[in-house]
Amino acid sequence: MAAMLRTLLSEGRIDREVAITQRDGVPKTIHVRRNGPVALLLTSARENVDQEMLTRLMRSDADESRGQTLAVVKRTLVGTPDPVGKTEVEQWLNLQRWLELDAPYDVAVPFAAAIYDAYKELINSLPSALQVRMRRDITGLLAAVKASAVLRKAQRQTDDRGRIVAEFADYRCGWNAFNQSVSSLYGVRTRAEVVAVVQAAETLGAVKGGESVKITVATLRKELGINSNEVAANRLREAVESGALKEDDSKRGMGRGSPRFFEILKTSHELQTTPTLGVFPAPSAVKKCFEGREGSKDGGQDGRGGQDKRDYPSSCPSYPSCPQDPDPSLPPKSFSAPEIAGRNGSIAARIVTDFDKFGFRIALAPDGSLAIQDLAASRQRPRSPPPQLIAELGEHADEIGRWLEEGGTI
Repeated sequence: MAAMLRTLLSEGRIDREVAITQRDGVPKTIHVRRNGPVALLLTSARENVDQEMLTRLMRSDADESRGQTLAVVKRTLVGTPDPVGKTEVEQWLNLQRWLELDAPYDVAVPFAAAIYDAYKELINSLPSALQVRMRRDITGLLAAVKASAVLRKAQRQTDDRGRIVAEFADYRCGWNAFNQSVSSLYGVRTRAEVVAVVQAAETLGAVKGGESVKITVATLRKELGINSNEVAANRLREAVESGALKEDDSKRGMGRGSPRFFEILKTSHELQTTPTLGVFPAPSAVKKCFEGREGSKDGGQDGRGGQDKRDYPSSCPSYPSCPQDPDPSLPPKSFSAPEIAGRNGSIAARIVTDFDKFGFRIALAPDGSLAIQDLAASRQRPRSPPPQLIAELGEHADEIGRWLEEGGTI
């Protein structure tokens, strides 16, 4: 079954010879051809998806944080008690019927060459973003861009061949959906699950540069709040492979069930604030390359009616956060967070306001990433924002990035 699914995903059809058992005992070979393509959606609470299958899928990790769990509990207990009505269900069914009317769709991506240019610039600074699996992942990203354009076909133009014309907003949707999770498969971004393992080790007494501590799968499972020993063991192994933890072989016993000891190589704070790059170029980088090719404004393709003429701060290459970068690279203008929050009641404005109260600036870099800049501390004695603010920034990084691109004032 898995082999047939992989073939359908890769080749768009199944074309093979199959031996069929006959009553007389002599098998008969028949030729089977089934055309695709197919859309495959897998969900799993365990990390046991076939690795060959994973190379054919785009990955989007679920939020397993305690904050998200609390939000689910709150929504269940004190959220809207009314069930979904027939009218709302019918609206979604009508959307599906409407999409079926003009299917199949052909979508033009006029900035595809700009994506390539931005990707070439990206791999110059991040060579590990160029791996064999990108041959499939770039197709998945392009499919996400086209899917966004199809869903918004009423707001999109068509070309002289009747194709829907994708806009930069569609690229941003695909990038936001997959950049973080897919980047973790390349080893260029630390997954939140690995950070949680390091935080659990710190809770158990591990300190960077200190003695190794005993970490059992059962204890780790309890600290992470998950039910599977297999998942806990896999995440512990991933933390070791990513270089965040190191097993202390000198304290390991000979038997299979002997206790294992680990030491911290990178703290959870370092993992959350160390600059990292995604494997897909940021929307602003693609837009910049496209404008460079056109030599003029983009005609409003990103919904803002032309080039973005703001002055950006010093670069820092990742969502959700980067280390503080005080002077001399700070821009001359700064956020007026209370004023922004007054104009815009979004959660993005509220988080920017909270950082401002603690003397930190959330800045947008030219490559579309977010940077946390400390406006008060020196390089000798750097400060860190409160952990709760870091967690909120990580949870809403994409929303904050879009807000800064479209309405933030620097």
